[in-house]
Amino acid sequence: MQGKWQSTEDKKSVIEIADHHYIDYYEGKLVNKVTFEILSACKVDNGKVQDRGEYLETADESCYHIDAVTSQELTLMYLPRGNLLVYKKLKD
Repeated sequence: MQGKWQSTEDKKSVIEIADHHYIDYYEGKLVNKVTFEILSACKVDNGKVQDRGEYLETADESCYHIDAVTSQELTLMYLPRGNLLVYKKLKD
């Protein structure tokens, strides 16, 4: 998952996964940089634990289910809303 990923829905939106940091960029400008952990569960929806595989949880308590990851595509489900975020890998 390490590297930069561009949203397939909004080309101006890029995330970077690097050294336990989840970094958001928009139009090339830094929006947010937080640490994260990969966990087997995230607490969302008033503390209920969701248990469907691996999750990326950021220090600011954002939670994403890792729906799919390949060398070229990353799909995250933002919880608790459930919307899918699809990214394509950018070349280094």
